[in-house]
Amino acid sequence: MNVTSILSNTQITEKVRILVVEDEYILSMNLQETLELLGYTVLDIIDTAETAIEKAGELLPNLVLMDIQLRGEMDGIQAAELIWNRFQIPVVYITGHSDKSTVDRANMTFAFGYILKPVKEQQLYVAIQTALNRYQREQLSQSQRLNQLKNNFLATASHEMRMPLSNIKMTISVLKNILEREGILNSELLSPFESLAV
Repeated sequence: MNVTSILSNTQITEKVRILVVEDEYILSMNLQETLELLGYTVLDIIDTAETAIEKAGELLPNLVLMDIQLRGEMDGIQAAELIWNRFQIPVVYITGHSDKSTVDRANMTFAFGYILKPVKEQQLYVAIQTALNRYQREQLSQSQRLNQLKNNFLATASHEMRMPLSNIKMTISVLKNILEREGILNSELLSPFESLAV
């Protein structure tokens, strides 16, 4: 059973925009066809890391499918790291390389998935959905952390602003008590300060 028969509702995938970075023409066309059958939108197919970085910033896809071995000076791992650092776009690697050093290098970046070639439709779908769900959870978690930091800051700022006023009120009250005890304070002098000390 293939994934397209499982997906009766493409609502999950219809708004997902994907940038494909693959330098093998036939594979890139197969990927595009499979992605579109799964209901995803393929924004563009790029064959170099440098162009991938540029297009990611221009098109702002929801996800990048990145081959590791690409033409040019830079490989897919370097491009994926720059795309994540600059644009916070999740990247799923698609590669024929599963040697330990390549996998270790890929894992040092913010990889959201790793698919070995030849790419199967079901694996592609699962990898994309898993990557998008992980990305959404991380964004939510980050948003919650930022809200907590904001709330902590506001509580601290509020406390710090209240403390000087409390200190002023307390100082006025102590001063009033001392002046009353010494008999220096009379009721005419008290009226402007009395409302603050109460």
